[in-house]
Amino acid sequence: NRVVDIDRCLIAEEPLNEALLAAKSDMASGAFVAPERFELKLTPDGRVLRDVDGELGFAQVNTAQNDQLVQRVLAIFSAKAGVSDLDSIWDIYAGAGNFTFPLADFFRQAKVAAVELNPKAVATGQARVRDQGLTGRVSFAAEAAEKWLAGAQVEGRTAALIDPPRTGCDPAAIH
Repeated sequence: NRVVDIDRCLIAEEPLNEALLAAKSDMASGAFVAPERFELKLTPDGRVLRDVDGELGFAQVNTAQNDQLVQRVLAIFSAKAGVSDLDSIWDIYAGAGNFTFPLADFFRQAKVAAVELNPKAVATGQARVRDQGLTGRVSFAAEAAEKWLAGAQVEGRTAALIDPPRTGCDPAAIH
């Protein structure tokens, strides 16, 4: 609940730490006036972006750890459902598709529905669906998780992944 001045994050990748030092230097010299809140984000291609007010959505600070997390989710889903035994997968609080696309790639027979409230993250996910030729099999809904879930219908064998933001899962979504 308070700001702590740091020079590096021990779990972040080095490009993010370098960008942190550069941003601090820019702020000290007056070259960059920080808004009330901004984040440094690492894109999948290794570029560092300054995200003002979280417009780009959440991103992991360590891609190697994120890869391990994704592999763990795939292993759990596969152990519980089998590689070919799912008809649909719901990725709730999906962001731009950190889990959506690996799940769609691993479970090729399943339809994957990604649900995310952040419109920029949804637009990024939708563009990736088009770019990867997944239209009709992977979809993104720009909607609150609890609202989407209230209208969702389970069809066949369905599995859900719920990966809520820091604020937690809305109690209505859990219900």
